[in-house]
Amino acid sequence: MTPATAARGGNAGGCAVEPSEVAPLTTDDFTIQDEQEAGHRKIPKAKFIRSVEQFVGLQNPGHVEAVARELLMKYRYMEQAIQRQSEVLLAKIGDMEEALSAVKKLKHQKASGLKKRSGGRERRRRCGGTDFQHFSEVLRAICKSRTRKEKAKDAADPKEAELKTYFELADTLHAEAIIPPTDSVCLWLGANVVMEYSLDEAETLLTNNVETAKKTRAAAVEDLQRLRTQITVTEVNVARIHNYGVKKNQEAKGGPKTC
Repeated sequence: MTPATAARGGNAGGCAVEPSEVAPLTTDDFTIQDEQEAGHRKIPKAKFIRSVEQFVGLQNPGHVEAVARELLMKYRYMEQAIQRQSEVLLAKIGDMEEALSAVKKLKHQKASGLKKRSGGRERRRRCGGTDFQHFSEVLRAICKSRTRKEKAKDAADPKEAELKTYFELADTLHAEAIIPPTDSVCLWLGANVVMEYSLDEAETLLTNNVETAKKTRAAAVEDLQRLRTQITVTEVNVARIHNYGVKKNQEAKGGPKTC
């Protein structure tokens, strides 16, 4: 039963009930609790007022409009909060994807260095094997010469595997850095916390964090779209209630009606 219906039902003589006797409206009267359309944040669905006159009843149209504007203000506050969260998540996703790309680069760097060194050892084993024991001295000399060259190449592998990069000291100021092959990496977790992880652990952690952040942002975008629909409905309600109040004021200028 709406406040207008309750007011009319409480007066059998047909005389108007004083507005002070009517229970004032609240923002809950402008919303519908719909679990299916509430979204992840349980945003209440705005009720579209089909008959403004019946909805307002004996209430003061100015008070009803003020309550509707209060709900609109709450919706807009939620919109700003979700929008900020979405922007923060988008920035974090970019940072985590860059970190993940760097970890993958370090893993590739390490794997390339191990592959080169293992390949050199395998060639040396073939040159120094028993298949050459009965060959001529010339062939042995050639094999020894190849082994020395491969040793020199393997000795240079650490230099070849080093990763040259630049890190930011300040805005528009970068310094050159050389990163040797490594088994671990330090990740900034926030709140002045840095932890060291192996490359595999770091890749797993960053991959999971990126996926979680993307899901959270997708939910925020979905709630934002739903919230904007509720804002539109509430804005229409506010405009119609305002127009109804103007109309009532114009009618009141013609003279008050008495029982």
